[in-house]
Amino acid sequence: MLARNILLAILVSPELLVALAVWALLLHFPGAFSEIGTKLVSDSENWKYVTVVPTGLFVWSVTLFGDIRNPVDKEANRLLYAWPHYGLLVGRLYVALALSGVAAAVAVALWLLGKGLGHAAIGALFVGALGVSLVVAATLTFARSRIRELLVQHS
Repeated sequence: MLARNILLAILVSPELLVALAVWALLLHFPGAFSEIGTKLVSDSENWKYVTVVPTGLFVWSVTLFGDIRNPVDKEANRLLYAWPHYGLLVGRLYVALALSGVAAAVAVALWLLGKGLGHAAIGALFVGALGVSLVVAATLTFARSRIRELLVQHS
């Protein structure tokens, strides 16, 4: 059941939608990504910060992970831990962290190795890493808020 949930979490996720959208846009409109790549490569200041946002969002996602698993106080947390689908929630949290980690790793790899790539590939990898990181952070932020709200209502 957990493996099936993890597979569904990956296949039916907004993060995959972002990655597929970037890929489709790269195939049909490579000029836009080439322009982004050119801007990133042309200025050394821009290039230094390629990793900052995806990596920062990964750190934020790790913080949210802890907040979601321990959202309120001990008494309310027991209610969450007793929830029959808590294991599925934790599995989804690990998937979200993995996706955010992959996006941060892509940004770091792009920063370290990317100058040899074409400008369209640089732009697409950057936009994809940024988009996936943003979606993960937003999803976890909304989840944290909703879980806290539900626990306050039901405790």
